[in-house]
Amino acid sequence: MGVDAAATTAFVSVPSAAFQPSTGNGAASGSSLGSKPAASLQVIAGPASTISAGASAAGVAAAAVGAGASAAVGAAVRRRNRARRGAGAKSRSRIAIAVTATLKRDAGKKEEQKGMDAENEEQKKEQEQVEQDDILDVAELSALAGADVSEFLDSSSVLDDAELSALAGADVSEFLGSSSVLDEGDLSFWDVLERNGMERVPVTFEGIRHLEETAQDRVFSWLGRAPKPGSDCFEALHKFFPGALPGSAVHLRSKYILQTDHGFTPSNTLLGTSFCPDEINHETTDIATLMRKYWGKVFPMGGIGGAPYVGETGFAAFSSHVADNGNIIVIFGPHVGITDLGQIGKYNRSGQAATSTACGAVIGALNACLSSDGAATTSEGMEYDMQMNEIKQEFAPHAERISTSEDPMASAAYQAYEMVKDRMMKIVNTKFGSGKLVLIGGIQINMPHPELEDHFLPMMFEVRQERQPTQDLMQHFTDASTQQDLKQAPWATNAAQREVFAWLSWSPPALSPLYEAMHRYFPGALPGQAVHERTRRIAERYGFTNENTILGTSVCPDEINNESMDLPVLMQDYWGEVFPMGGIGGAPFAGKT
Repeated sequence: MGVDAAATTAFVSVPSAAFQPSTGNGAASGSSLGSKPAASLQVIAGPASTISAGASAAGVAAAAVGAGASAAVGAAVRRRNRARRGAGAKSRSRIAIAVTATLKRDAGKKEEQKGMDAENEEQKKEQEQVEQDDILDVAELSALAGADVSEFLDSSSVLDDAELSALAGADVSEFLGSSSVLDEGDLSFWDVLERNGMERVPVTFEGIRHLEETAQDRVFSWLGRAPKPGSDCFEALHKFFPGALPGSAVHLRSKYILQTDHGFTPSNTLLGTSFCPDEINHETTDIATLMRKYWGKVFPMGGIGGAPYVGETGFAAFSSHVADNGNIIVIFGPHVGITDLGQIGKYNRSGQAATSTACGAVIGALNACLSSDGAATTSEGMEYDMQMNEIKQEFAPHAERISTSEDPMASAAYQAYEMVKDRMMKIVNTKFGSGKLVLIGGIQINMPHPELEDHFLPMMFEVRQERQPTQDLMQHFTDASTQQDLKQAPWATNAAQREVFAWLSWSPPALSPLYEAMHRYFPGALPGQAVHERTRRIAERYGFTNENTILGTSVCPDEINNESMDLPVLMQDYWGEVFPMGGIGGAPFAGKT
């Protein structure tokens, strides 16, 4: 939704029962107020309301009242009012949950006017006039919200800039440029919530987050990629490996960042992997397979346990194959299994009645180090089992500590990561040319198959380049707006799908012009990947398999309907042979015959 430079516009979408909720299709509800020359105002009062990507930068003001923060806001305002009345301060009769915007000025003219007292005085008067005009009183705000808001804010209250900063717990001026205009990317709904006392889910690799169901958890489970929140598998996964994501999510996020910010393409990039050769790490939905399918040919460097046993010579050979001025991606790490009952270090292999260990090499080395025969670092025929003996040597100093941890198998996986990372750091370099070296390290988590997609816990995401500082990109695997605890922010479920799909680069960013047009005219539209995965999951409950199922399609044959991520192609790739019935326009011109 674009905002004209000469209009005053406000958008409100509030999840609380006291306010009008956002529309079902996820677009922000909006109301247009009266026209005020060269000024604009924005009120953010819910998770679906942000600055439109198509809006002009004439000016904007932001604040939020979340369902969980309403009482805190009201209490803070009333405490301030009592202090004012006690001090004899004169109450004002208007209210603004906003930071008023200054007039839109040309940046060049502003610099020229800096030292001119007369014009500065005129600007000051104009600013004062804007501050008087662009304030919503209780009635106006209630009309805009579709509910009486006086219960949250005293009718005699006014929040000026300083008061809003105090209420938010941060100086709001940090979000305002020299022209006091708030750009659309400067302040998000979650920034406002955080400054009003709400907490984001801590994205760390320590502590407990397994009790928290987030929007991502719900959507990934809905797609059939992750365990159901609250299940034993879910609890164990997020207790011992907080931050783990489906492998496809890690692939999509890293691909998007490397393409858009660093210029990586399949033609200028060479992929290397260092994973344990166990077949359960190389299934169709595993991250190593997904990355190979996209980036192209792969140089596998890993041995049992995941360490890059090709050594310096192997990396030198690998890096010499890169295109001129090309780039290298290396993804590495150990793996660990998890059962549907949440048992770490075990895996239900296809065709086997009993569970087996995963990673067998890591667990075997740990058990050898803990055994009484002292066989941890000495073994007859060592030259025929070099990789296993190296893992034993790595684990020998840590075996006792690991054995007394809360879950020794989870601790062993983390120790194995340190082993793989240490060896990787000793062999990689950036001397292959002017291109970039990307290192993605973590732990591969083999989920109960085939029900769930294997996960990957990212622990390193770096970009290195000769004679350039290392860039840490780990923040791109986190997203506070979709990793918020739904118990604290239940309204986030309304925006969960759209935010997660945008984060995965399946959909346009929420409230961009493209997004708004799509959901205005085609409400309920989903990415093709989401439709495919949901229908596949439901069909399989009724006994559909790619062996007993034949696929028919009736889609316009235009080539843009048959790209790699389009629904007909995704379904054909999964179900197998297809009978295309559609003609131009999509009608099934094949007819009854």
